[in-house]
Amino acid sequence: MGVRRPLGGRSDVIFGVVDATVTGTTGAVTDPGSGTLSVYKFTSTGGTSDTGRNETVYNMTAINATTDEWFVCLRDYQSGLFMLTMSDT
Repeated sequence: MGVRRPLGGRSDVIFGVVDATVTGTTGAVTDPGSGTLSVYKFTSTGGTSDTGRNETVYNMTAINATTDEWFVCLRDYQSGLFMLTMSDT
């Protein structure tokens, strides 16, 4: 199976806010929680703006991702899916 590449100018790194809580996983034997991320961009003045784009994201940490914080997501090259990047601490 070949490496899956981003399509249509999509980035391998995105940031934004989840639309609802994305539950954490309880261990390597359970599937990661999934949810929708509203993707934002930086403006020319350093602020942020909603792009109107939504992506499905996966939470592989043990803590829940909530709607009151920013998240950075990385694309997995094998599957093409986005994973939330966050610390368990």
